[in-house]
Amino acid sequence: MLAARIPRWIGYLAGGLLLAHAVLSLYWTLGGTAGLELLTDGIREHAEAREAWFLGMLWGVVVLKAAVGLLAIAIAREFVFPVPRWMPLLAVWGAGAVLTFYGLSQIVSLSMGGLILNEGQHLPAAFWAYLLLWAPLWLVIGVTSLLTAWRASSGTADVSA
Repeated sequence: MLAARIPRWIGYLAGGLLLAHAVLSLYWTLGGTAGLELLTDGIREHAEAREAWFLGMLWGVVVLKAAVGLLAIAIAREFVFPVPRWMPLLAVWGAGAVLTFYGLSQIVSLSMGGLILNEGQHLPAAFWAYLLLWAPLWLVIGVTSLLTAWRASSGTADVSA
């Protein structure tokens, strides 16, 4: 079966990337400003204004990223959960599906948007950051999360590497 060929480190990669991104989001939530220019104007304005509703949403995002990241690592390590096995698997399957779709849709829409420029128009740094950094990152996290869940769901999770 194909799932038997998925190495364990894929789960560590998915979890590690999610945890790293959770730390970056935490940094911005706590008021850090480095890298804010790589975000869209709307997000950057809310972050700089320190609006309560936006900070609350960011805290939720940090918790969600960290939780799914830890679940991916735990699934890769074949941790025995105190809840039915389908629950953590569903969370990682769901996050993987959403992030894969989001990453792909961002790449396609940004690529198409970049083609519809009038002569002399300038693309902001955030455009390039989303096209070359954020969207591919979400795609990689999504695909590795899906592979982690597939490996664990297939019953071949005892394969190491």
